[in-house]
Amino acid sequence: MAADEAKRGSGYNVKFLTTPSESLICGLCQLVANDPQLSVCCGTNFCKACLEGRTSEDGGCPTCYIDMSLKTFPNKMSRREILKLVILCHNSDKGCEWQGDLADFEDHLTSCELQDIECVGKCGKIIARHEMDDHLNNKCQHRQVKCEHCQKFGEYHMIIGQHTQQCPKLPLSCPNECGSVVVR
Repeated sequence: MAADEAKRGSGYNVKFLTTPSESLICGLCQLVANDPQLSVCCGTNFCKACLEGRTSEDGGCPTCYIDMSLKTFPNKMSRREILKLVILCHNSDKGCEWQGDLADFEDHLTSCELQDIECVGKCGKIIARHEMDDHLNNKCQHRQVKCEHCQKFGEYHMIIGQHTQQCPKLPLSCPNECGSVVVR
């Protein structure tokens, strides 16, 4: 997840510490503009992706309706201002205390202990980063375990399932019901 995850529509949907200037808001999605493009006709900022999502039938400028060709250019000044806006981590409701510039948000998420990430053991589960070690050692279906009977190594789901049914050293109750336990 990175800043892409922090977007709804095309603009940034993050928790800002202070209210961003109205001039930084996209004229289409009404969020802080991501990759702001400035319209020549009225000076409104738009997210680049919001503009790219429009069709030729949508007409000209969606704000002033004057320029039918909607000429825009990258607004580097607004981009610098947006990337300096101070935000809270979107995991602040889970207890993350990080706050910093929007430009640093992606880097923070690569180390945020409360960020949900996909299991590195490839089981497909989504887990908070701080719970990953416990998951890999105790819960992941793809963790490596050893059969307690024959000492064969394999993935947990295979050892518990298919291997247990075929383990050559699995103790079984005597089929004559004498109470003895015999090895398969």
